[in-house]
Amino acid sequence: MASAEGIEPERFASFATGIGGLLPEMITRFAEQIRTGRYPGDRSTIASAASGITHIINTATSHGIDAGMLTAAKSILDHAVTEGYGPQGLARLTTVLDKTGRL
Repeated sequence: MASAEGIEPERFASFATGIGGLLPEMITRFAEQIRTGRYPGDRSTIASAASGITHIINTATSHGIDAGMLTAAKSILDHAVTEGYGPQGLARLTTVLDKTGRL
């Protein structure tokens, strides 16, 4: 999609590699939230993720890129919002997935 949007590979790589650096802290934080059963939406919420993925799906689709995997993820996010978890953090999705049998 970056290529379709005219973003040079090196420019995209500089942002993409930064995402990898965020993962260790995020995984540790999610583990604590899952253990305690508290899912604060102080950094990101399920509702904001659902909104963001909608924009990505629309952009991908406009370029003719298959968004099937993204659409499946959005379905889970939308289900969580419908269940009232929109303001909570993304780690809450573990319980939503468990309840829907999709885990």
